[in-house]
Amino acid sequence: MQELLGQARNGHMEFAAQRDVAQRAVAAAMGSSVASDSWVAANVALGSLDAARNPAVTALSEIDRLYADERVAVFETVSPSAALLGSAREQVKAWVEEENGIIDQLTRQLES
Repeated sequence: MQELLGQARNGHMEFAAQRDVAQRAVAAAMGSSVASDSWVAANVALGSLDAARNPAVTALSEIDRLYADERVAVFETVSPSAALLGSAREQVKAWVEEENGIIDQLTRQLES
């Protein structure tokens, strides 16, 4: 689980670095026509940003699977393993939700 959490954390840090690039590209493209150089650059930056969130999304999927397996194996109570997985799951889920919100916001800005 620590490896998955580390994967998600590193991915989130890479996302943050890509976010700054995407924000600048979207800001530069605001008001430009579709298919202009700045609009294309902004879309490429958004694509890179979307790709940067893959490690966190992948880790969340795997943590979800491990959590579900643990809950099925010990369904009467929340085992210590399930509790740890649940905590990791909530942290990674928060990162993914934050990343999704940023991508949605930047996409809306570019489309307006």
